[in-house]
Amino acid sequence: MNLNTPQTIEELSLIVADVLGIDKLELREDMTAHDVDGWDSLSHVRILHECELKWNLRLTLDQLSGLNTIGDLIRIIDDSLTSNS
Repeated sequence: MNLNTPQTIEELSLIVADVLGIDKLELREDMTAHDVDGWDSLSHVRILHECELKWNLRLTLDQLSGLNTIGDLIRIIDDSLTSNS
């Protein structure tokens, strides 16, 4: 597990909760979009866009096609943080 992961999960939870209009949400690495009420295709795009803005990254088509779980997104974010430091 990357050292940034707990903080990244917390920040991602805030982003997803904000996009979905949920007061509080705790994501886990094994969760998928289907596990979160209200996470549909449109909110998926909005969540990914907010992640790109928050962490100043540009998700590639290869990265997007490999997203199956929250953990997959966390690893992409943490990898980008590690490579940018």
